[in-house]
Parts: sequence; C-alpha cells; structure tokens
Amino acid sequence: MSKSSIEELKGRGWFCSNDLISYQEYSTDQLHRQLDSSIASERSIAIHLLSKRNINEVELTNKLISLLTKEKSLYTKIEICSALQKGKEETAKLLIPHLGKIGNNQYKRLPNRTSRKKSYPLPRDIVARTLAKMDILIYPLLYQELSVDEEYILSELIDAIGFMTYYNKELVSEKRFHKLLNTYNDTENKLIQWKLITCFSAFPIKESKATLLDIVKENNHSLFVKEANRSLTVIGWV
Repeated sequence: MSKSSIEELKGRGWFCSNDLISYQEYSTDQLHRQLDSSIASERSIAIHLLSKRNINEVELTNKLISLLTKEKSLYTKIEICSALQKGKEETAKLLIPHLGKIGNNQYKRLPNRTSRKKSYPLPRDIVARTLAKMDILIYPLLYQELSVDEEYILSELIDAIGFMTYYNKELVSEKRFHKLLNTYNDTENKLIQWKLITCFSAFPIKESKATLLDIVKENNHSLFVKEANRSLTVIGWV
C-alpha cells in the first residue's frame, strides 16, 4: 500500500497496530481529551484504547454517542460502534432513545421491493445495527421497549430484535413472537407492519408460519404478500 493510500485511510479514521504503541501509556484523561482531536485516526485510537479499560460505562457511552451524532469519518464511526457493542444493559438503555435519530439511512417509507438477501437484512439505522450486535443479555430490554410511543424508535427497534433473534436461535420463543404479533395487530403504521413481517422470518416456529401464510392469503398489499413469502422462504417453509 502506498504512503498516500495509507494517509488517505488515516484521514478517514483508520489505524494499524503499530500506531497504537505510542498511545498505550496515555492516561485515561489523556485519551478522553484525544476523543476531541481534529485528527480522525487519533479519535479512533482513543476510542479503541478506552474501550479496553475498566472505566465508567455510562460516562464512556454518553461520550461515544455524542461523538457518533457528529462523526463523519468512516473508520472512526466503525470504532465507535465496535466499542458500544461491548457494552452491557446500561449502554443499551442509553442507545435506545437514539434509534432513528443518527444518520439518514433509515427507511422513512415503504420500499418498492423486498430485500434480495437470503438471510436477515442488516439494520440500516446505525444504532439499531449496534444494538443488534451486542450481547444477547440485552435482548429482554429490547422487548420491554416495544411499548415505546415514538414510532421512529419502534421501527428501528424491530430491526434490532429481528437481526439478534435470527442469529441467536436460542432467543426464539412463542411468547416473544406473540408480543411482536400483538405489535403488528395494534399498529396502523405500514412501515412498522412491513418490518414486523420481515422480523417474523427470525422465528422458525409454527405460529410464525401460520401468521405469514395468513398474510399471503388475506392481505391485499402486494409488498406485504411478497415480504411474507420471502420470510417463509428464509424460515425454510417454502
């Protein structure tokens, strides 16, 4: 890799293991100050090293969320999310209110077609993506938040639940599926309903199959029917 290529990557927040050496002896306070550096790679290094130290989880999480709301450099954003993914319930509680608020990659309306992925689609919202990759110990907390009033939070929360469930089959249960089904029946928001149909694909149980088959037979929304068929295929019942 050429020197110019490396400098370009560092400008986007990338660093290599050798870059860490001169920062290993930095105090926690010094690293905290470096989070506000104008140099992206220095911010990334500070995040990386702080995430490995036994420091106050709430304090670090709040700082990382604050950074994430304004960070433009790709690799620094990746480092922030990687650090947040190591957090526990306290981190998840602080992240949830930011669902749907950071970035503009979220679905704001129904798409024209279903996903072409053969597995569960990665959440588009950066906070949902982070929550989805955290330890499954936070999973019950995600379910508690299904009663949230803000639909933009609920929309992204469903993506996090679906993704985490799909890749951790031990989380699947009839009780959890029925809580999602109740959300589907209680909302008139078409985007949320569509996301729930996708979420049902993470539940390879007879209740999910029956629900999806009912949607295929009785729903007059063509996208919903296509999404239900896709979910049935993902589960392996088509």
